[in-house]
Amino acid sequence: MKMNNEKLVSIVSVNYKRPDITLAMLESLAKLNYTNFEIILVDNECGEQAFPFEEHYEGSMQLIRSTKNLGFAGGTNLGIRAAKGDYILLLNNDTIVSPDFLSPMVKVLETQETIGMVCPKIYFYDHPNVIQYAGATDINKWTGRGSKIGYANKDNGRFSKSQKTYLGNGACMLVRKEVFK
Repeated sequence: MKMNNEKLVSIVSVNYKRPDITLAMLESLAKLNYTNFEIILVDNECGEQAFPFEEHYEGSMQLIRSTKNLGFAGGTNLGIRAAKGDYILLLNNDTIVSPDFLSPMVKVLETQETIGMVCPKIYFYDHPNVIQYAGATDINKWTGRGSKIGYANKDNGRFSKSQKTYLGNGACMLVRKEVFK
């Protein structure tokens, strides 16, 4: 983490018995062009045979080991409680990020005070040109569901415009810390 004029972003991710994909995520985070961030990795149900992340990842991170599986929500909450940042990025451990993905999201929060959360366009892990999430429609009052925008479409640029979304995607969302408070 480098100190500068950028707001601190706490990146929170949860590992559950998948150190291989978690290390790939960490390696992608090491290439970020946004430099003021901390990584908080929660290792769920690590037990006696906890994977030695600190031996395999050269970057800086806070590793929180939980002896029991707290699930996604419990592990994420544990990480959020340890976060020092102005913004908290929730990031699934099976996510590979591009070096420039974080700066535009921070810029939205910096320039539009009424927005509490932003999500990027998300692609499927095994199909990097197929959209998993590009926003969501409003929740239908009869069904209680919204629809994902762009879901399962090849990315041809059609879903590249920033827009209001009604449902965030927990795979990757940047949230103002005060939203959690």
